Amino acid sequence: MVTHGIPLLVYTSEQIRQGEQLLAEQNGVTLYHLMERAGKATFDLMMQLYPQCKKLLVCCGKGNNGGDGYVVARLAYEQGMDITVWEMPNISICLQMPAVRVLSGCNVQVKRSPIHPLQVMS
Repeated sequence: MVTHGIPLLVYTSEQIRQGEQLLAEQNGVTLYHLMERAGKATFDLMMQLYPQCKKLLVCCGKGNNGGDGYVVARLAYEQGMDITVWEMPNISICLQMPAVRVLSGCNVQVKRSPIHPLQVMS
């Protein structure tokens, strides 16, 4: 099933990791390049659906989607939006450094959660 061009299928994190690695190898690109493309595709879709958006909260987890979120935040900042990035604790340690660096030079507010989401569930 597809809604707004987004497949509604669920994959395990390992399946995603393997798929991304295979895609990168088959196309001769880096995982960083895939992260940039995913972030841009997300940002482009967001702008199609919400063209009047002026403020944005980007929530970043520790996986590759966290890196994609940083790309979305940077692109939104470049369009003049008011951006806040919300991170899980110790996210900068979990993410690959290139993912964190996509915001360098951007005046983006980064807030870190005081608790880990799994603590809320226990």
